[in-house]
Amino acid sequence: MPQRQQPIEQNSIHFTWVGPISPGHDDIGPLSAVSNTMTQINFWCLEKNILYYREYFKNKNIVVRSIESFINEKKKYIGLDENSLNIKALAKETDILFDTVLRAKNRGDRRSFFTVKEAFVFFLLAAEGGFALDTNVIFIKKSCTLPTYPNSRVPAVQYPLDVENIPSDELQKYIDVWAMYSTKNNPAHMMHALRYYLAEVNRIENEEKTFLGEKYTEEYKKKILHVVIKAVMLQHDVNRDVGYIAATRLGSSFPVKVFADRDGGISFVKLYFNTHVAVDRDPQSILMKAVVLGKGEEIINLLKEAKHVENINEISETEYYKNITLLGAAEFYGHTEIAALLRKHGADTSITMELKEKSKVIINPARCNASLYAQHVPKGMIYDDTLHHNNHFNFGH
Repeated sequence: MPQRQQPIEQNSIHFTWVGPISPGHDDIGPLSAVSNTMTQINFWCLEKNILYYREYFKNKNIVVRSIESFINEKKKYIGLDENSLNIKALAKETDILFDTVLRAKNRGDRRSFFTVKEAFVFFLLAAEGGFALDTNVIFIKKSCTLPTYPNSRVPAVQYPLDVENIPSDELQKYIDVWAMYSTKNNPAHMMHALRYYLAEVNRIENEEKTFLGEKYTEEYKKKILHVVIKAVMLQHDVNRDVGYIAATRLGSSFPVKVFADRDGGISFVKLYFNTHVAVDRDPQSILMKAVVLGKGEEIINLLKEAKHVENINEISETEYYKNITLLGAAEFYGHTEIAALLRKHGADTSITMELKEKSKVIINPARCNASLYAQHVPKGMIYDDTLHHNNHFNFGH
């Protein structure tokens, strides 16, 4: 019999995995969180995999929870306040989506897993709040203490964000949903986002009738791909209440670094190395991976090999930056000890990383290389991430 879900702290961390058991993909984020934060860590999976993950994460301070049990519990919720009634109704609608895209005949492929996971994360944040992270989001700062916010949050990787005037089909260039936050005391935005998401998925399902055997058509996948981003942004909804968590990256095949610690430090990174969304021309080397992830011991061992020392000043570029070196990458991701190690092994300090002229990405001045920022941002422009609705820049004196 499924275990009853226990109450969750408001600022818990939630990792969700829907799909086949996949070591190296489903566990890397939760295990890094255990080592770097004291916050309660929850790992959500399908009921059929619950016993495996409870054994796998045993004695790891990770609470493994059943997605289906949680939804069923909320479907039966007896609270009579408005939020409770809304959660109960949304639980029923979310469960219908599970029937449609996961449990029905000829369903249950990778796209189905994405759809179910996206819907569940919206529901979870509306019902319980906290941080919801993809399982390949890893913590890189020791003793990280995550903040609370007054409203929902998503990572913003390009600035400035004039949300009202960004074409809806281009929102994914500016924000993403591999990390989302909601406060339990203010769940309205995530409720609205889930309603939008469920309605859009249902509309696309009804329009397309898209299945040939067990495969989605390309038209279906194209239509549904960015629904989750449109849902969380609710771009032209007057009730939108979403802000941003500062984030930046060197390029699409580099991790995104997120500044979500209470002291402003880098808390976690989203991995994109050599994935289907990495558009940089060249894959990252094993040494570059170790540098941007701050793996000092691994770097020390790699630099024992002559081939890595010989390539210590190799230069690469991305769609955003040129003159990227190992040293520049270490400094960009805040790894000062690794930067010192690279200099000791002959890293050239005269090579300066630069933003490309046509690049729209602007880095955060408080947490990134100030000289880069100064070259591309009008004087006095300050990002204020406490704004709720318009989420624009303030201009100081």
